[in-house]
Amino acid sequence: MDERINSFYSRPEILNAIKKSWKVDRSVALAGFLTERGLKAPGEMDNWRHIIIPDKFSFEGHLRIPEQRMLSAFAKTITGQTPVRDCAKRFKHGNYTILHDKDVQKPGIVALLFLDDWDESWGGYVAFMKDGETLYRFTPRRNTFLIVERKKGVRYFVKYINHRAGKRRLRIVSA
Repeated sequence: MDERINSFYSRPEILNAIKKSWKVDRSVALAGFLTERGLKAPGEMDNWRHIIIPDKFSFEGHLRIPEQRMLSAFAKTITGQTPVRDCAKRFKHGNYTILHDKDVQKPGIVALLFLDDWDESWGGYVAFMKDGETLYRFTPRRNTFLIVERKKGVRYFVKYINHRAGKRRLRIVSA
C-alpha cells in the first residue's frame, strides 16, 4: 500500500470491512485517509487557474495532481472500478457548480479527497441528485476520502460558497 495512505486503511480486516460496507451502501467516507506527509503535497499546489462558465460552474482548477493515481488505485481496490477522473478544484466565496439541464454526468465511481475542514453554513457541501431529489449530501471534512457510485441519471454539484466562508478555500482532489 502507498505510504501516503494512513496505515489503518492497509489492514486486511479494515479493507474487508470497507468493501463490505461499499457493497451495501455504494458509498463510503474514509476519515484521516492520508498521512500528514501525504496530505502536505496536494495542500501546497500552485498554478491554479480560474475556470468559469457562468450558467455551469465557477472555481479554480488544477490538472496535474500526483496523488490522483494513488487515490484512483485505492478506490478501485474498494469498488472494483476505476473512478471517473476530473481536475482538482478549489472553491472560494462566489464559486459553485450547477446541475445544468443539458449536462450529463456519466455513471461510474466518484472519488473525492477533501483537503480542508468546512462548515455547512458556508455552502460548499456536495450533493448527489436524481430527478430533483437529493440522494446523498456530504459536508467536506479535512482529509476525508469520499467514494460514491453514481448511477445513471445521478449528478452531483458543489453548493455555492457564500460570504460566511470569508477568505477560506475548499480544495477537492478527484481520483
